[in-house]
Amino acid sequence: MTIISAVLFGSQVSGGSDQQSDKDLLVVCKPKYKIDAIEKYSDLGYSVSVYTLRQLENMRLQGSLFLQHLKNESRVLYDSNGVFAQFIAQCQFVSPSLEEMKRSTKSLVNALNCPVDYRISWWLADYLFVLSRDYFIKHFAKKGLVIFNVIQLSQAIEKEFKLKRAEAEVFLKLRKCKSIYRSGRFEGELVGKVLSAWYDILTKILAEKPVIRLTAKAYLCGRAIDNFESSYELLRYVESLRIMFPDVKCGTESEHHVMKMIRNPNHYSSTSAKGKQFLASYLAEFRKEANKCANSNSQKWRYCCHATFTADYA
Repeated sequence: MTIISAVLFGSQVSGGSDQQSDKDLLVVCKPKYKIDAIEKYSDLGYSVSVYTLRQLENMRLQGSLFLQHLKNESRVLYDSNGVFAQFIAQCQFVSPSLEEMKRSTKSLVNALNCPVDYRISWWLADYLFVLSRDYFIKHFAKKGLVIFNVIQLSQAIEKEFKLKRAEAEVFLKLRKCKSIYRSGRFEGELVGKVLSAWYDILTKILAEKPVIRLTAKAYLCGRAIDNFESSYELLRYVESLRIMFPDVKCGTESEHHVMKMIRNPNHYSSTSAKGKQFLASYLAEFRKEANKCANSNSQKWRYCCHATFTADYA
């Protein structure tokens, strides 16, 4: 395997890393080496993002803020002929568009509408943290501030929205819940308290009306494929359905592939046109199988749809 560049980025470079921090590594290589690069550096303990030069160039043309993250908080470990250094020097800051901000806000609101259901509470904490971080990064970028470090972002949120320190720290607690969820060892009441607090803070910041929490059945059946703001949002929605309805299956091959996408969305082209097409087909099949379950076992279906907390998280 031959790589072009390897670049460490994130809190390992900017400071403030802790037990919840990933060892983020960007690897630039040719398409045929991507899988090998993922396997090699994942085995070494890195959270790996692998891109080709063409993908990076497309991101530059689109004004990707991720490239500003690399420009401001990275350390080059290897760079053949200075390719990465030359590329990143050309990446100019581009303020997020109003349309990007609207999509980011809508994704957050959609997440706030999720059912009050302990089964997906840890998933929701993970998902809300990712969406919230994306929203606030873009919010401050609109003001010309490039902030990716989570601790610095929490401090900026506190100042910008006149929050109490304890309120701003809920963002960091949400990050902790995300880390616990991804470890696969999640239990306890922490997540409910954190979600309840973050809901209140977000609705105040976004100036949203009180959110309407969907029932499990409405959540399963109520959204059209074209009503997702991104392929990533569609993927995370599918992930939540698989947690809420674990008995619904769509065939071994489909289940295996969707799990690979959930575990490593960047590695399995979840955001590509082909990836979106697969997810749309999977979702249609999942809903079909869920309806079969409803028809064949109405008592079990009623349990699935109503096994939620009737009161909000305390």
